Amino acid sequence: MKRVCLFWFSLAIIKSAIIAGTNDINLTVVAGAETHAMIEACDCPKDPGGGLSKRAFLLKKIGRGEHSLFLDAGGFSGGGIYDSYTEGRAADSLRTIATLRGMGVIGYDAAAVGDDDLQYGGKWLKERAAEAGVPLVSANCFVNASETLVSPYLLIKKGQYTIGVTGLTPREKLFDIDKSVSIKDPVSSLRKYWKEMTERSDFQVILSHLGQENSIKLRDSFPECDLIVNGHRKTDIDPVILKGGAPVMQFGFQGKSLSFVDLRISGKRVDVIRSGWLTAGPEVPEDSSIVEVTRLTQKKPEQVYDLYIMSQCPYGLEALASFMGFVKAFPALGWNLWFIGTVESDSSLTSLHGEGEVRDEMLWLAVKELYPDKWVKFLEQCSENLLNSSAAAADLGLDKDKIGKWIASKGRSELAYHYTRSKRLNINASPTLLINNSLYGGQISKLRLGKIECAQKSDESEFCDSLPQCIDDSDCRETGKIGRCISGNCEFRDAVPFVFSVLVADPVFQHPESEMIATTRELFPGANVDVVTIDSKKGKELIKEFNPQALPFYVFGKEVKLTHNFSSVESGLLEKSGGLIFKDGIARRNYYHLRKQEKGSAVLFVDPFFTEISAVLNAVFDDSMPEIRLKPVFYSEPTGEKIVGTEERFRQEESKRWLLIDRMSKEKFRGYLKEYVENPGSSYWFSFCRKAGLNPDTIASWALRDSFSLEEQWKLLRNLSIKEPLVLFLNNREIVTAGSLQELKSVLSSYTRRNRK
Repeated sequence: MKRVCLFWFSLAIIKSAIIAGTNDINLTVVAGAETHAMIEACDCPKDPGGGLSKRAFLLKKIGRGEHSLFLDAGGFSGGGIYDSYTEGRAADSLRTIATLRGMGVIGYDAAAVGDDDLQYGGKWLKERAAEAGVPLVSANCFVNASETLVSPYLLIKKGQYTIGVTGLTPREKLFDIDKSVSIKDPVSSLRKYWKEMTERSDFQVILSHLGQENSIKLRDSFPECDLIVNGHRKTDIDPVILKGGAPVMQFGFQGKSLSFVDLRISGKRVDVIRSGWLTAGPEVPEDSSIVEVTRLTQKKPEQVYDLYIMSQCPYGLEALASFMGFVKAFPALGWNLWFIGTVESDSSLTSLHGEGEVRDEMLWLAVKELYPDKWVKFLEQCSENLLNSSAAAADLGLDKDKIGKWIASKGRSELAYHYTRSKRLNINASPTLLINNSLYGGQISKLRLGKIECAQKSDESEFCDSLPQCIDDSDCRETGKIGRCISGNCEFRDAVPFVFSVLVADPVFQHPESEMIATTRELFPGANVDVVTIDSKKGKELIKEFNPQALPFYVFGKEVKLTHNFSSVESGLLEKSGGLIFKDGIARRNYYHLRKQEKGSAVLFVDPFFTEISAVLNAVFDDSMPEIRLKPVFYSEPTGEKIVGTEERFRQEESKRWLLIDRMSKEKFRGYLKEYVENPGSSYWFSFCRKAGLNPDTIASWALRDSFSLEEQWKLLRNLSIKEPLVLFLNNREIVTAGSLQELKSVLSSYTRRNRK
């Protein structure tokens, strides 16, 4: 109940807009982005909430009028690579219409056009937004040389003041968009309208769908700007970036939170009174009028299948052959084929199998563009008959010269869009299949995919009638039973029951036991999983009996030896105290309960050559962060002789400097790292030393005499099972692996709040 009371109190503060003087006003700006037509709240166990109707409730409590400004920085449409709930193109377009109608009912003052908002066509978007009463804005989205698709800027009256609002659309191409729309350079395009907009307005706002880094750079390009809203990729978890210039507001993914700033506008002066998040959590009611609007556009969901391959990868071609059989069985299927590669810093294209594969994939794309009616047959020829692309094109009677001209004019740009997309999604394995933007881990076969599709639409394909009950044993599942697939039918028998005890710490940030429990249940249907904490009676009994060195700790009942799958895990187990436990190194641990607890301590283990090392260290140096010690991560045993790989040798040399400076001159260690972030991995370490007030010769002398720092650090890394480039060690007990800078910041923020309680 306390949480709800605080929620209402915060809204009461925001809603208060009292005119301080004749022309002075308080203005509450609320911003969002990347909502991806999230109509209903997510009922997910982690970070639930969001949804259009909850957002509407929050904004309606603030109220429309001269004391509020409601903004969206793009990404409001359904579909695209970042939509976790895509339902197929038709249903996603209806979700987009519902979202626009809802935004119109709420009373959004302006919305920028994001790249994914163009996927149904520029004209379609413009018409639907106009019907819904949502003012769209983009200064660099053009339909011809001089005409923008939507307004390049808007003039919005608030009290005695006029606010100019413009928007910017990213040029990065991640999916097909309307080819009648061209996205020009954001900065140069906006400059054409900036002078006019500033002359006609008192204050200026930029809705930027360019991502945090490029949004922040707009401060320098347009110093007169009073407020920027970032609506695309971000690394900060704060609602507003206040340091360094104009405030930069952030977004909450899927509309689960909205950022706000309370501004005091007085004359030519704009001051930030307060800022924060409005969270559309489970406790927030839904707005009934929005529920009614969205009900008008409901449609049966459809699956979308995205297959990523390399055109000369034998595994990719094998998967493509099976996939095309599946496609033919469902003529109305929503599917796409994408290529995997890299766009280098000089804009050149590279692929695993060389330049020949790059040329090959451009030919594939030419066939798709020029001969759409032959596209499926072409893919069948390349995958099933294993013809090379040129032979397949010739066999189908396609014009070689026409294809060559297309490749010369469009080939590289079209293939670059495929490579950029796969890189953005971190897809590098051929084949990789996504179903509705979620990774599919099963076999790519006509039968297996057919079962998935038939579960959605059993009445729409004759193929569904011919499917067997099961394809293999994995289709035969019942609680407490072992299923066998025999001649397409499932047969069951009772599974051997046994207790699987899981000893965990609580609370912790990560739960590696979840995956282990899921795997155990899959292998052993008779497993009775018993999760206990170290402070419970049974937990204390397990600690006394087995003396585990770290958690989670697992104990199989001895009956597991009678199960039909025991042979698959037997080599990784050993018997102890009447049960079976994992051998060292088999199961991941994240809590070292035998170490002395140091409440509030935080150590960051980081690879000095980590790709985001500069951003990571700058985040650690931020005053809002708790005090964090830094220790290096490396990956090979320091032999003192030969280290495998040149990069690893340099990594260990830099790691040794970190360890020595931290030990011998601790007060200057942070200064050294602040210089290091300017050029990480550079061989000019001596320059970093001088700027930090350290003598490079002294550091070199320390390194020559030191014979144990790296060895001791290696021992610590092994004892804590640290093998990743970014790992937090909290309270001298808990290991938290961070996959990115954003995840690191999120954990540290939660850790700080936890310690304050």
